[in-house]
Amino acid sequence: MDQAAAPQRVAVGAVVRFAYRNVFGRVGLILELGWIMLLILLAASILPPLLLPGAIGGDPLKLGPLDYAQAAVTLLALSAFAVRWHQLILLGDPRRQPSVLFLGAWLRFLIYGCILYAVLGAILAVTLLTAQPLIASTAAKALAATAALILCWLALLAAARSALLFPAAACGKPLGLASAWRLMGGNTWRLVAATILATLPLKAATVAVITILVAAIRPPGSDHLVTPPMGFAILIGVIGTLANTLLAALGASVLSGFYRELVAWRGDSVAPAA
Repeated sequence: MDQAAAPQRVAVGAVVRFAYRNVFGRVGLILELGWIMLLILLAASILPPLLLPGAIGGDPLKLGPLDYAQAAVTLLALSAFAVRWHQLILLGDPRRQPSVLFLGAWLRFLIYGCILYAVLGAILAVTLLTAQPLIASTAAKALAATAALILCWLALLAAARSALLFPAAACGKPLGLASAWRLMGGNTWRLVAATILATLPLKAATVAVITILVAAIRPPGSDHLVTPPMGFAILIGVIGTLANTLLAALGASVLSGFYRELVAWRGDSVAPAA
């Protein structure tokens, strides 16, 4: 193979269309493959507001044990669903794949995700510490916030550059970090653009629907929510769960599209079978 060949450029529009066809063209498979994960996500979204209604309306910047537990459950459920959706696109029906393949891929997904969250969490933690009253200088706080924002963007770009780790792990043919970095060369911003184009409409629609529902139960002339009724908490949980699942499927479809194009073009041994 000619090492001097120009890197393959993935067509952003084609990948976005591929993702939408795979997700919205067979929505029923989301329920068939992910019904257990959907139930877990629904429980994590609905039960806390119902059992602990006082937790609603608190300071969103103050996280408690319940918030961390919800985040952990969400990470476990969505990563498991993403693995199955990757396998559906790249390998075929994941229900016919060996269970050890799923467990190994899921473990790798969790390791990769935890590393990314740990890096971002460390950056945010340092930022919050610099924002404490011990630092009186407004300029110093602004500088620290700017540096944290730049570091977060750099971490996310590095994650995008090495994003082929995820679909490769789902195939049971994991890549090393250097290989994933090399294969994505010249396509990092294309992946970012494709992900935004694929997920932004759904995110905007979800925010619009939730905003309308919140405005409907807010007392006239008040900026504060009353204690929401049980039906409202359930409805918001269902909407959030469905949106998160669709977003996970869209993200996995985009990554799978890039994986098929880039790995197959290079002719590497990790290329999926046709």
